[in-house]
Amino acid sequence: MSEFDVGGDAELQARYLRLHERLGQRIGDVVPRLTSPKQRSTPVDQIVADWTFAQLVDRTPGSESPDLPPGAEKCRDDTVFVTVAEKHLDDIVSKLDTPWRLFARPTRLAGYPVTELRSPRAEPLDHSLLVEGSLWHRAYAAAIDDERAVLIFAPYQRFTKQGGVPFPLVYTIGQVDQATTLAVASEFSMLGPPPPAWATRW
Repeated sequence: MSEFDVGGDAELQARYLRLHERLGQRIGDVVPRLTSPKQRSTPVDQIVADWTFAQLVDRTPGSESPDLPPGAEKCRDDTVFVTVAEKHLDDIVSKLDTPWRLFARPTRLAGYPVTELRSPRAEPLDHSLLVEGSLWHRAYAAAIDDERAVLIFAPYQRFTKQGGVPFPLVYTIGQVDQATTLAVASEFSMLGPPPPAWATRW
């Protein structure tokens, strides 16, 4: 998927161009907490501040997907991809600006009940799943009905060159229309709500 694949959809073309511009931005110029070298309190802060967002989300897909549920197919809709990518970059900025924000664990997305997927190979306390050659921190299935679901694979929060924070993956099971997939994917956030004000003072 790229801005060259969206035909005559001018709005989608513009969104792709804006996304590419955001990916080229230097993180230390965008994340408020990292704009000043004096605020970069850890070695990771120092490293990440000099990267672009493209470096942070970079991932080379592989062919190994042993934890992909039967019947799951990757969503290749451009609107869904751009929407997830835009939200993901917003989440990255929020996480880097407020490091103690935690992962969200949704119970419903767009009104549909959500269950967490688990790998049959994983240890009891291990939630990671291997899909497209990468390990994903958690995965969620929003059940549209008994035969259809939207799956979202969320990355680890690894703000290091060895890990990175790639775009979440969206898969579907059964024939799920664009509007439903987009509604579920749009509501997904990598992060939970901000901590209370009193917590940020410590």
